[in-house]
Amino acid sequence: MGSQGLPLKIAFLQKLIPAITGHNVNDDEQDLFSLPVKLGGLAIEDPVASAQHAYETSKAASLILTSSIATGTPFDSTQHEVHLSEELKTRKMEKKERELARRDSIVGTLPMFAKRKLNRIVEGNASQSSPCSL
Repeated sequence: MGSQGLPLKIAFLQKLIPAITGHNVNDDEQDLFSLPVKLGGLAIEDPVASAQHAYETSKAASLILTSSIATGTPFDSTQHEVHLSEELKTRKMEKKERELARRDSIVGTLPMFAKRKLNRIVEGNASQSSPCSL
């Protein structure tokens, strides 16, 4: 990460997350909290970490539009909508796969009691339960 996102990252870790959870969090907890609720997280994404993915998704999804502007060719809105829909669907599936892999990695580092608690939250679809006290 460049120094560009550092103030936001510091504010995120030292202000926002502790204000929500009531305590300072370590890197593993932050990773866990960034996961979707269905995977046992709190869906609190790190905006610095997700910025590059969002940029790449936007760039790929708008390819038809940007190509039309750059080349001066007529814009085909139907082709754009089809491409946009396919690209967003693909990126969403890729993100879900990354989140599942990250969850598995995080769970592997947790103590046994925390693993069991997290698995109960996920398997029971207990989205109102909080991983804050793992």
